[in-house]
Amino acid sequence: MNQILAFFNVNIKLLLKDKISFVWSVLLPTVMLLLNKDNVDLSSNYLVFWWVYIVFTSFIFGVGIEALQLRESGSLRIVFSVNCKPMNFFLGNLLTQIAYSVLCITIFNIIAMILLQQLDIVLIFRGLITILYGIPVAFLGYNVTLLKNVHVKSITAIVNIAVFFLFIITGMSTSLNQYNPINLISMVIIKNTWNYNLYYLIGSFFIILISMPSILTYSCISNERR
Repeated sequence: MNQILAFFNVNIKLLLKDKISFVWSVLLPTVMLLLNKDNVDLSSNYLVFWWVYIVFTSFIFGVGIEALQLRESGSLRIVFSVNCKPMNFFLGNLLTQIAYSVLCITIFNIIAMILLQQLDIVLIFRGLITILYGIPVAFLGYNVTLLKNVHVKSITAIVNIAVFFLFIITGMSTSLNQYNPINLISMVIIKNTWNYNLYYLIGSFFIILISMPSILTYSCISNERR
């Protein structure tokens, strides 16, 4: 637990210095909300897609890509050489992104209530529940650390393009959405039925299970240095 909290504290400090990512996570949904505010109501499901977008990008980039970045830079190789458990490192990163997502979604929801001149406290709690649904994404995204001899900039560029494409097609009538994690999570939250939640729970279990090797075998020592 001490190691997890130590990684959490370090990550939070680094995250607070990266103001561009924080602003972008809230700014993009806010701009889109401004452009569509005449057609949006807090009782609609419009905000769900942006909640999922915030959580999805936070977990993909803040957990998986971040771990890849640290491995490439080798900045924590000394820490990992002194009895550091990979699972604690992962949980520290995950906890950081959960806190980050809570902050971003809460701020976005407050902005939405101000722009739409509607008050809905339940909206904030609905947004936070999205984070729970998004946790399997952190496990899935961590599998990028299994890739050997790849540069983080290349992976980041590919993931950016993929996330943008997935979000663009979200909500559209296309068969691709049955494989689109952003759309799938959004639909589970919107439908909120026993069947949808059960299927998502089973799917999440398998995602976590198949992702365990990437977590347990992770090392922050760069492959190029070894």
